[in-house]
Amino acid sequence: MDEFGDASMWLDAWGGLPWKCIHAENSVRTDRKTALSLLTNMGKLGQPRGYVVRGVIGSGKRDLVESFVPLVRPNSEAIWVTGSRFAQGIDYGAIQFLFADGDIEAAENPLAAYTTIKDYLCNGTTPLLLIEHSSLLDPLTLAVLAQLLGGGVIEMIIIDDELEPFPDDFETMTDSGALGVIHFGLLSLIEARSEIEKITGCRMTTSIAERIWHFSGRNIQSLRAVVADALEAEALIAESGFLILKPGEMPVGNELRRLGSSRVQGLTPAAVMLLTQLAAGATVSKRDSESASRQLLKRGLLEQSDSNKLIIAIPSLAAVFAERGNDVTRSNHQGWNHVCNKIRELIANHHVNSAIAELGRYCLESENGNWDNGLSKTGSLLMMTKLLLSAGRLYDARKILESVHPVLATDTWQTLDQCERHQTLALAAEWYARTNDLDSAKIILAALVCAPGNCAAEVHLFSPCMEETVGSLLTCALVVGDWDSCRALLVSLQSGGPWEDSGLVEYADFIHVLLAVVSGQDDLALDLFGPLEAQCRTFGDEKSLTSIAAIEALLETDSCVVDPLLNTGAVDKDTSNSLLELMGLSAWVRRKNDIKQLKKLSVLTAERGDIWLASHLLAGALKTTLDVDLAHRLLSLQEGFQHDIALAFSKLSQGIINNDSTTITDALGDLAEFGYSWYVKDDDSKLMQLLSAGEKRQAMRRCAYPFNEDAAPATFGSNNSFAYRPDLTRREKFIAMAAAKGLSNLEIAQKSSVSVRTVEGHLYQIYSKLGISKRGDLAELLIASFPSPEQG
Repeated sequence: MDEFGDASMWLDAWGGLPWKCIHAENSVRTDRKTALSLLTNMGKLGQPRGYVVRGVIGSGKRDLVESFVPLVRPNSEAIWVTGSRFAQGIDYGAIQFLFADGDIEAAENPLAAYTTIKDYLCNGTTPLLLIEHSSLLDPLTLAVLAQLLGGGVIEMIIIDDELEPFPDDFETMTDSGALGVIHFGLLSLIEARSEIEKITGCRMTTSIAERIWHFSGRNIQSLRAVVADALEAEALIAESGFLILKPGEMPVGNELRRLGSSRVQGLTPAAVMLLTQLAAGATVSKRDSESASRQLLKRGLLEQSDSNKLIIAIPSLAAVFAERGNDVTRSNHQGWNHVCNKIRELIANHHVNSAIAELGRYCLESENGNWDNGLSKTGSLLMMTKLLLSAGRLYDARKILESVHPVLATDTWQTLDQCERHQTLALAAEWYARTNDLDSAKIILAALVCAPGNCAAEVHLFSPCMEETVGSLLTCALVVGDWDSCRALLVSLQSGGPWEDSGLVEYADFIHVLLAVVSGQDDLALDLFGPLEAQCRTFGDEKSLTSIAAIEALLETDSCVVDPLLNTGAVDKDTSNSLLELMGLSAWVRRKNDIKQLKKLSVLTAERGDIWLASHLLAGALKTTLDVDLAHRLLSLQEGFQHDIALAFSKLSQGIINNDSTTITDALGDLAEFGYSWYVKDDDSKLMQLLSAGEKRQAMRRCAYPFNEDAAPATFGSNNSFAYRPDLTRREKFIAMAAAKGLSNLEIAQKSSVSVRTVEGHLYQIYSKLGISKRGDLAELLIASFPSPEQG
């Protein structure tokens, strides 16, 4: 093996990734479901009698409390106690109304007031007091409320803005545990998606939810205004139960303008001016306007970037403020931004080679400058590598990777920062995977991705510098068949990230469907595919339509794109067909039983360097036709590779060449065990006809994901009934048991107080953990294996 091919050299020269770039979610933030559960159990044995619901402005704290009260107090009203500057100077100003007929003048001290209010409140039920603006409560009110809670007279929920000062009396109770604290953050992407589905009654892709979530600044008030304005402007269209989003900028309508006006009320003129300047594109440091910025930071309207610059925290409100502002000097990166936009447009319209030429032209012009206009020289090399991989020009991609190799190009490697080195490793891993060196790809992938079971955290957060890297890692994980890493990356991506555009999330949506197809879970794939197809069919560009056609071909549904691509000769060595597109084309011609086209595609992909895909193409062709010449070609592609899939392909080739059904059965079982379920699907192909009924069952028995009724008994029979049983979470056990008992997803969602989409996500994780593909397998598998949730 040459120096480039030794994956350990890349890792030996890598110093690890800074924690800020990709890190586990260790936040004390409480999600909405957990918060509701805590509030529901308030006052029970061993639980606090009150909670402080603490979060930033617009995080939905009041909404949460208002939704909670009817659940636990359907027949009685909660008592609202609100602090104000007016009542702050009056004794017992915030709770005078609780004295009823009592003589407030006789309340000489808090103890006397406590006794009076206790007698008034104790009418058989424990009253619930809801406190707002606690920092403005007068001192005597604070003392009495603390005594009432400490004496077990009341239960209490305090809605507290995170940046407001917290009264000492309540702070003491939180320290002692008498008051629990719920740290309530801004919306997660999953919560935002659930809220959008609740408003519209429609399902959508993750990429649509991510665009709305990002534009709203993760703020629930802004999110509702964004959705309302988008529906009003018909930028969001509800059609056949799916939500479709028009391309282009999100609209700014009356709801957002109204919200913007309410958020600037009470601001100083300097603070309003600062918002206007930032919205218009000016760069302002915190030091330049310290007083105004401090006020805006406190209100959650500003935040600081990694470079310590001030930015508006809510993009939708930034658009509102920009309408009010005058022209302000823009950023000095317009030239590079223009090139970036042009490259994105070319890629979207399937002109990757043109995008490569555009980037090359820009880099040549920048060579005469100092690379201070938005892109570094090393950054351009990595971007070019990504484009070349996307175009299938793997040999050209290798040349650039050699130019930054830690041994072959030590000087260049030393100029890369840690994030750039991480991206280089991810690109190298993708290159290895697609050229069939899966062992090297797995070595790098294992170092870069923390898969479930190996990490304490299930979800990881990515910084903006990881956008290009994560896409390569996802492709690599898919190609090498590392389903755990693939799912880990998908979960993290679909939890939201600071991406500049939704292209990466849309790619993750496609990979999510593709992963379900590859693992034989066609029902799940079709379910995930619905909103994705609706979006792309309506507003998709050429690239997304081709990806849709690829998925349709794999799902064996109708397509209007693949046939024209083949008939017009759009597939050749010099055309920038993506990996996903070629996979779809291969599935399509395999379905059409067009061996001539299969041979053509296998030659094309092998010439381009995509040996992994070429191998699958040939193996698929061999299932249709027992062509010994194709078997020899498949065998030759595996020369020099000793990884499991290469050995399985070699074994399959040798079985066909020698007409040995036992070897073929073993090879098909190997491929099915790695997750490629379609190889053992009894589709009456010539290869399956060669096997006896017993040999078919033997191959199917090793399938990682059964796809039909016949496979279930063989997979979950008495011989291996739960030899390996992954741990399900308590929520997953509940949903699995409910599904096994025949409840629909909607019924489970209503019982669990979650969205239907959340139930679908949990079922996907359950199926993956248990190695099943459909609902029908749950009853037999789970009821005998797990106690009901009530039994623990």
